[in-house]
Amino acid sequence: SNLTKESSISSINYGDDESEILVALRGQKVKVFHVPDKSYSTVVDTAGGTGPIVGVARYDGAILTAAESGFRKWWKYDNPVEFNPVHTEVMGIGKLKKRKENSDALNEEEEKHAENLKIGRKLCKLRQCPWAKNLVAVGGKEVELQVWDLDAPENPVFKAKNVRCDKLDLRVPVWVSDLTFLSKTTLAICSRYGHIRKYDISSSMRRPVKDLIWNEKVKDEDLTCTTICAVNENQVLVGTSTGQLGLWDFSPNAGYYGLIRKYK
Repeated sequence: SNLTKESSISSINYGDDESEILVALRGQKVKVFHVPDKSYSTVVDTAGGTGPIVGVARYDGAILTAAESGFRKWWKYDNPVEFNPVHTEVMGIGKLKKRKENSDALNEEEEKHAENLKIGRKLCKLRQCPWAKNLVAVGGKEVELQVWDLDAPENPVFKAKNVRCDKLDLRVPVWVSDLTFLSKTTLAICSRYGHIRKYDISSSMRRPVKDLIWNEKVKDEDLTCTTICAVNENQVLVGTSTGQLGLWDFSPNAGYYGLIRKYK
C-alpha cells in the first residue's frame, strides 16, 4: 500500500510485555505488532478527538489512546471510557474552577468561555507508569502535568501547578513536550522552553520539587527540549531539537546546575 501522512507513526509503546508492541498511527489507528511472529496481529480503529495520537498504552486487556486535542479514550471492550485532560485543565481556571468545585452546571456563556480557553491548548505526550500500569500521565502546550488512575478515571489523582512568576513578575508559559516516570510516585518532565522538572505525586506539593533549566542558546535561539528518558530515580537523559543529549541529576549540588554531561 502507498505510504501517506496518515500512516506515519506518531507514538509507540510496549503492550503487556515486550512480546507486543503498540504502534499508533497519525490517522488514529493502532497496529499491534507480535514480536515472536514478527508480524502485525491486529489493527484497531481508535478515532476520537482531533490530531494525531500522542500516546498509547495497554491496561486490563484494553488499549488506551490520547489525541492531540486532549480527547483520551480507553477502548475497554464494548464500553469505551472517555476523559479529556485539556477540558480538566480549562475547568481549573478562574470562575470555572468554582463552578466545578460546587458541581454546578455551566450556562451557555460559560460553555463558550470554556471552549475559547481550549484554543491553543493541546496534549503532547501520554506515558504509562511501568511500576503501576493503572497510572498514566499526560502534559502538553498550556496543559500542566496530570496523572490519572485508570481504575478511577473520574478525576486526575495529581494535577501540577505552574511555577511562580519569573523575576519580572511574568507568568511562566507551560509547554510539556515529554515526561517520564522515575518511580511509582515521582515523575520528570521536559519543556519546549528548556525546563527540566521533577514532581512527587505522593506529597501535597503540586509544584515541582526540583526545577532545572537548560538555558543554552543555539544560533541565538533558546534551546528546545523535546524528549526525556529516566536513568534512575534522580537522573534523566534529555534530548533537544538540535540533536544534543544531556544527562541531568536532580540530586542537591549535582554538576553545573544539575547538568552532569553533554553528548553531541
